[in-house]
Amino acid sequence: MWGIGLAALALVAGGIFFFVRRRKQQEMEEEDIPLPPTTEFPSINLESVTNESQVRKQLETLAKKKPDEFVNLLRTWLAEE
Repeated sequence: MWGIGLAALALVAGGIFFFVRRRKQQEMEEEDIPLPPTTEFPSINLESVTNESQVRKQLETLAKKKPDEFVNLLRTWLAEE
């Protein structure tokens, strides 16, 4: 009877040890995953520009030279509204 109890206790302790060890390994793997680089959005200072044509020219220049950043800027503006 005592032998069966000790064997059951050893199995339970082994199971707990296994699950704790597995959880620690998963946490370590999650920490190793690199975070995606943060994207910096280009800024256009609308307060300093008084003429709409200058703003339009700046936006057109940005769209031609860096279309990905221009799209991100538009998405940011749309999300704010």
